[in-house]
Amino acid sequence: MSKTSIKAEIMRINFLLLLFLASSALLGSESYLTPLSRRLVSRTSLRSSSNPASELTRSETEVDPSLTSLTALTALGNTIPPLQPKSICPFTQTMTKILTTTFILTISLLLPPSIFLSRLLTRFTSYLTFRKPTPQRLQSTSIRTSCFLSRLLLTLIPFCSLKLHNSKLTFNKRKIFICNHQSMLDIFILMSVGGRVFGRGEGVKIIYWKGAEDNLVTRYVFRSCGHIPVSMTSNAPGEENVYDPSSFKNLLKSVKSTEFDLGILPEGQLNPTPERGLLPIYTGAETLKRILKAEYVFMGLKGTGEIWHPVEGIVGRGRKVEVKVFGEGGEFEEGMNKLEEWSMN
Repeated sequence: MSKTSIKAEIMRINFLLLLFLASSALLGSESYLTPLSRRLVSRTSLRSSSNPASELTRSETEVDPSLTSLTALTALGNTIPPLQPKSICPFTQTMTKILTTTFILTISLLLPPSIFLSRLLTRFTSYLTFRKPTPQRLQSTSIRTSCFLSRLLLTLIPFCSLKLHNSKLTFNKRKIFICNHQSMLDIFILMSVGGRVFGRGEGVKIIYWKGAEDNLVTRYVFRSCGHIPVSMTSNAPGEENVYDPSSFKNLLKSVKSTEFDLGILPEGQLNPTPERGLLPIYTGAETLKRILKAEYVFMGLKGTGEIWHPVEGIVGRGRKVEVKVFGEGGEFEEGMNKLEEWSMN
């Protein structure tokens, strides 16, 4: 067989192979092309373009080099199915839901009487020393009891794997702790790390939505600890906050009269989609900073929404919870940008 006939036979085979693969793609079989098949298509196309008898000219087959890699990645992405999120073991998910429910019920039953007994003991010891217990001391006792019980129950009922990225704080001036808000579990997680983060001062008073007092347990705990309420219209997670301006007067009065550090959740509500970023931020922290001559400490929380989602309830889709303290000082906008970037990753 002559060299001319051999080349013609090779060209005929290449042409048939190219026709077969092109027909498969047109019929929707592109997803079945293997990397080897794609390379064969490329090689066949190049050989066909080099054939003088081809209908395509060289100028028609040339591609802008700057678009080659992007086009190849796009074509490859269209043929490979998207990665599916890692599925959770049904047993692990069920156990997480059971442990979370057990933790919530246990702390709801134990926290009010524990606070009551600790305040009673504080009063008793004060009277023994002929001193009247101050509201500040009673509130500090309640806060410390809440932090201790949360940490103890989280150890005994490990519904999550908690990791703290702490930063050493100086506490040479008052602090305003600013944190994002993903779940109803956030308050318990923050209380469990309170001793390691908030120092050994009087404690931290949280500014909270007054509607949370509809729950009897929450009302007793928050009032005993001296947390500061602010009124706003009841709304669903993700909806715009509508605050009651008349409640800010009492808020500022309470802030000025306290010697505690403050804790603020500037989103004002639970964030059902933390992976998309923070919700609109209430910027009243700047006013509080100026009044108290305090400094910011930004804190990030993530993972709690995968355990107790604000819309879906206790779902148990994950166990890993992280708390990060970004350090003290800095401006509000800069700190919130860092917090948002970390919580989205």
